[in-house]
Amino acid sequence: MPVLRRLSRTAASGAIDASGAIRALATLAALVCGLLLQACASGGARPASPASPGSPVGRGGGTFVLLSDLHFNPFYDPSLVSELVRADAADWRRLFERSTVTSLGAYGADTPYPLLASTLKAAAGEAPDPDFVLLTGDFLAHGFSEQFAQQVPGAGSGAYQQFVAKTMAFVTAMIRGAFPRAPIVPALGNNDSDCGDYELQPGGPFLAGLAKLWEPLLGRASGSFAQTFPRGGFYSMPHPTVPKLALVVLNTDFFSSSYKDTCAQGVNLAAEELTWLEQTLETASRSGQPVWLMSHIPPGIDTYGTLQKGPCPLTPVSLWSADSLARFSQILARFPGLVKVSFAAHTHRDEIRLPPGGGYLHVAPAVSPVYYDNPAFAVFSYARASGDVADFKTWELDLDPKRSGGAKWALEYDFRQAYGQPAVDPSTLREVLRGIHDDPAVRERYLTLYPVSAGQPDLPHWLAYWCAARVFTPEDFTACYCAGATSP
Repeated sequence: MPVLRRLSRTAASGAIDASGAIRALATLAALVCGLLLQACASGGARPASPASPGSPVGRGGGTFVLLSDLHFNPFYDPSLVSELVRADAADWRRLFERSTVTSLGAYGADTPYPLLASTLKAAAGEAPDPDFVLLTGDFLAHGFSEQFAQQVPGAGSGAYQQFVAKTMAFVTAMIRGAFPRAPIVPALGNNDSDCGDYELQPGGPFLAGLAKLWEPLLGRASGSFAQTFPRGGFYSMPHPTVPKLALVVLNTDFFSSSYKDTCAQGVNLAAEELTWLEQTLETASRSGQPVWLMSHIPPGIDTYGTLQKGPCPLTPVSLWSADSLARFSQILARFPGLVKVSFAAHTHRDEIRLPPGGGYLHVAPAVSPVYYDNPAFAVFSYARASGDVADFKTWELDLDPKRSGGAKWALEYDFRQAYGQPAVDPSTLREVLRGIHDDPAVRERYLTLYPVSAGQPDLPHWLAYWCAARVFTPEDFTACYCAGATSP
């Protein structure tokens, strides 16, 4: 690997320009593919294995894994950082394995290597041969550039870009190593950039390099990925297993109310991406293809940020800009019922949301415990013929030292058992929301599971969480929460 070693030495000197950053990620992609992603030679996909007779969905059913907000922090052991800067990405695991910092993590901190490795081992143990894996974004730790500057003082921008590239390659390789045969479908999060949080350069070297790293994960049918991902980080593709079902992956960083275009030279692709989304849904509608949507930042209200403003009257905090939310809502209204299910993340909470355009939105909990949630992942069972979701189970690592203290992963809950529902769909989720409003036991259960059983349920503000699950604009949230909306 002399080329990679030369890249590492060049990066350490801070002498990589934009084209060099593309070459760095492309070479890292080849390295990951050749050494760690053994499924690349066959396109990363494999035929779906038949479900066992005892599987949750019986004959014709399969499973998939949902992981989100990994927020991997390679700086967790400062003694390793200088070696990580010099080393090839393929050598990082060996360096991490020799670290004397072995804790699986702590509340208020992002994911160290031991937690990343433990999560992937546990997820692969619960779903050893899933049909596919969904990754709803935020692979990099919070404050990544600030931590790099602190740990590697005097390093140039080229060194930083190379370190981001190696971190993305390492995390990608770890995930592929845990699921060597399954198609892996990733979405970008707001932290996934070599520019900064909520910053991304459309058509820039980061996206170009990441496209080369990620395209082999998707399998044989990568859809529009090669055309649209390098431009804006969004794409559509055929569902990995369900016939005549489209999977549309959005980059909702551009839609965020926090998006900054400081490294995008004044370019914000929100309008372009939404036009593309409308065209993509129109094509799916004409061909009779239902759609799964996937993204990082969900539409709607930031419940935590809103509650920080105090009691009513208040100005709710929207996760998306008003223009993007309005346009998105108009697009979904054009195709009622076309989007069957959406997957998102970002809030680090386990949420239900019911968008007005139909379907339902599953907001995934995080692996990172930075916001005082327990690390978690979910395993879903679904029908391969239709894509209907039958059930999901959420697994947690309880970090509370008064309980297990991060000793082992355990099943937190099974949706059907926890809520007494026969499946996961809009009608059953409406019943759950009705229960949250009307039944104190269901309410407490939902608010206990919301932060992955960390801390005490926020029962005094239960109506805010209920409203956030049902309405998506600040005006509607104010009317719901401050007026004390009644059960539907």
